[in-house]
Amino acid sequence: MFGLFSSYDIRMIAIMTMLLDHLGLLLAGTVCYYPLRMIGRIAFPLFCFLLVEGYIHTKDLHRYMLRLFVCAVVSQVPYSLFLNTGRLNVMYELFIGLICLYLVDRQSSYGIIAFVGLLVACGASCGAEYGLYGIALIVAMYYFRGSPVNRFWFCGILCILMSWEYYGAAALSMAVIWCYDGNVGKRMNRWLQYAIYPVHMILLSAVRFIF
Repeated sequence: MFGLFSSYDIRMIAIMTMLLDHLGLLLAGTVCYYPLRMIGRIAFPLFCFLLVEGYIHTKDLHRYMLRLFVCAVVSQVPYSLFLNTGRLNVMYELFIGLICLYLVDRQSSYGIIAFVGLLVACGASCGAEYGLYGIALIVAMYYFRGSPVNRFWFCGILCILMSWEYYGAAALSMAVIWCYDGNVGKRMNRWLQYAIYPVHMILLSAVRFIF
């Protein structure tokens, strides 16, 4: 592994690629749409990786879960308006993935495994953008955290499957993760970190309305 990026660097890459992805949606019907959407496929796997790192290092898991859930709820209206969809926003998928990590990490009984399977099924059917692949990617990121090579290949395959219509562009995220140096780096304001998701969709919706 090459120590080029801290978790802060990876977060900034994830945010920038997400913004480009949504800019592509704003420019639907233009020549920019497909390239921007391909670049945007990089964002979600990076957020999954950061979720796993957050789960491992958080000092208060329950507050972490609460922040994700609140962000998901607050973001739903901006998300629905911007995409004109009834699907759940991606923060719900990250929240479900976090619950799966909690259960996988603390229990091994068949009952808990079945419950995790139910959550995965919910992720696949509730309308969240990445469905089953998104939940599976989060769990795989955590399961292979001690084996970077296995994580690279297994999660890379999942990334290809979830972005098949964009030539598997999400797999490029694994090159970024491979360069993780294990350090936090700079710290982003926590409120700003969560506010970026709903606020940028409100701004893009306003631009669409004006123009």
